[in-house]
Amino acid sequence: MRDVIASGQLGTIHHIEAHLCFPLPLPGNIRYRFTLAGGSLMDAGCYPVSMVRWLARAEPTVTAAKAIEISPQVDRSMTADLQFPRTA
Repeated sequence: MRDVIASGQLGTIHHIEAHLCFPLPLPGNIRYRFTLAGGSLMDAGCYPVSMVRWLARAEPTVTAAKAIEISPQVDRSMTADLQFPRTA
């Protein structure tokens, strides 16, 4: 994917969108335990964030984020807008 972006055949990349979703219907699931760094971003959301960082070859700034909590400090879902430094 990085080779295709670097080749320029897609033109200038202005927007990358990544999603990851899977059902976790049971609130008692281990992925919701705060003491184990649980929550959607820490458990699974790190993968699309990591992929976008890898593709951009840069570190983003979070410009907006919204979490829906299942319990205090544990998100059931997360959406975030990231902005990467502009390249020449």
